[in-house]
Amino acid sequence: MPPLVPLIIQDRMFDTNGQLYFPNVGLNIAEHPFWQPEFVGDTIVVNGKVWPYYAVDQQRYLFWFLNGSNARPYDMFLQDLVTGIKGPPMWVIGTDGGFLDTPVLIDPNQTKKAGQQSLVMMPGERYLVIIDFADPVWQGLMLAAGVDLSVQGVNLTLRNTARTPFPDGAPAVSSTTGRILQFRVSTNKPTDNSFDPSAPVTPTDWDTPLRKNKIVRLVDPVAGTLATTPDPVIANVTRLLTLNEVMGMAGPLEVLVNNTKWGGKSADTVMFPDGIRPDFTENTLIGNYLSEMPQEGDTEVWEIINMTADAHPIHLHLVQFQLINRQAYDVKAYIPAYDAAFPGGLYIPAYGPPLDYNTGNLNKLGGNPEPTVIGLAMPPLPSEAGWKDTVIMYPGEVTRIAVRWAPTDKPIHKTTDPYPNPNLVFPFNPRDLWREYVWHCHIIDHEDNEMMRPDQVVPQAVGRSYVQGVDY
Repeated sequence: MPPLVPLIIQDRMFDTNGQLYFPNVGLNIAEHPFWQPEFVGDTIVVNGKVWPYYAVDQQRYLFWFLNGSNARPYDMFLQDLVTGIKGPPMWVIGTDGGFLDTPVLIDPNQTKKAGQQSLVMMPGERYLVIIDFADPVWQGLMLAAGVDLSVQGVNLTLRNTARTPFPDGAPAVSSTTGRILQFRVSTNKPTDNSFDPSAPVTPTDWDTPLRKNKIVRLVDPVAGTLATTPDPVIANVTRLLTLNEVMGMAGPLEVLVNNTKWGGKSADTVMFPDGIRPDFTENTLIGNYLSEMPQEGDTEVWEIINMTADAHPIHLHLVQFQLINRQAYDVKAYIPAYDAAFPGGLYIPAYGPPLDYNTGNLNKLGGNPEPTVIGLAMPPLPSEAGWKDTVIMYPGEVTRIAVRWAPTDKPIHKTTDPYPNPNLVFPFNPRDLWREYVWHCHIIDHEDNEMMRPDQVVPQAVGRSYVQGVDY
C-alpha cells in the first residue's frame, strides 16, 4: 500500500488571543443554560493545525479521513483554485469496519449518473482513501489548462461544500469552512510500485485486491435488500425506531432516539407513577431501563425513521452493520398519526415510543406506528457498501441497516444451522457484569443531551459456562 497519512478534520473557533473558544450560553437558558444544539466552528483544523498544507510528490498516497467535528459534515473533493480544474479523483478502499472488496472511484469530473463526485462524511465516520497525484487523466486536464506538472508544481485544495446542519442548512464559506487543507504537489515523480486502485480487475482475482476474504454479505448492496446468495439472510428481529427532536421556545431542548431518554424513564410521572415504562427491562445493577436487548448471534434489521429536520450520523457500539437502503416516507401523514398514538392523542416528549415496545406493532419491535413509504428504496452508495458502525440517516427518510450481533468474519447463518447458532458468538462475554453498550447520534452535542440509549446483548449459553465477572 502507499504511505499512510491520517487526517483528523475538525471545525473550531478561536478568540482574539488564539485560544479555543466554545459558546457557553444555551438557546433555552431556563432548561439548558449551556447547551448548544450544534456547535459549528468558523475555522478548519486538521491534525490540530489550522488550514495546514501537506507536501506530496506525484505518486499515490493513502489517507485515513476521520470527521472529528462536533456537528459539521464534509462533502469533499480536490480542486486547483487557480485554474478551477477538479481532481485528481479519490479511491475509497475502506470504511469504518475495514476494507471494501474493491476500490470505489470518487471523481468530481464524472456525472452523477456515472458515479460519486464527492465524499460525504458526518461526525464519527471514517474512510480509507487513495489519491494518485500522478493520475494521467487529471494531469491531462491540467496540461490543457496550461499547467505542465513535469516542470511546475501545483497547490490543490481539499474542498468542502457541505451545508450545516446537513443537508439543507447554511452553505460552507468558500474562503474559510469551504477549504480543509492544501496539498502542495511537487514536480518529483518517483517510481511508484504501490497498489494501484485504478488497475482493471480480472475474474480470477476480483475478490482479493483489498481483502484476503470477501466481505461476509448480510446485504446485497446493488439491490438494497438482505442478501439472498449464496445463502439467504433472514432477520431474526426487525425494530422500527425513531429519531426525535424536542423543541422549546428558542430552539431544540433535546434530541432523542426512539423518544426515550438515556435512562429509559418517562418524563410523564402521571402516566407511570414510578416513572418506568412497564415494557422496558430494568438493569438493576446500573439503574437503566433497556428496550434493545438483542440475542447474541442474531441478525436484526433496524428501520430508523428520521422525524427531525436534519441528518444524523447514527452509531452502534460493539458491532459493525451493513446499510440496506434508504427510503422516503410521507412525513405529513406520519407525524399526526404518530402524535395521535400517544395517550391523550398528543405527542409527549421523552415519554418513550407511543405504543408498547414489544406488542404495539404486530410486525416490528419499537412501539411506533408504521410509516407510509414513498417511491423506491435507494441502495447504499458504493463507498458505503461495506461494514460500517456509523451511517448517515437523512430527514424525511427511513434508513434500514442489518446488524448482526457477532463478529464480522463469521459466516452467514444457514437455515439448517441450529438456533441459536453456537458459532455466531463473540470471543468475550458481551454481558459480563451486566455490561451495557450504546447506540447514539455521533453529533457530539446531540449525544451529550439525551440522543443516546444503552443496549445489552443476551449471550448464548450453548457450549459455555458463564462465570460472573470473568470473560470466557
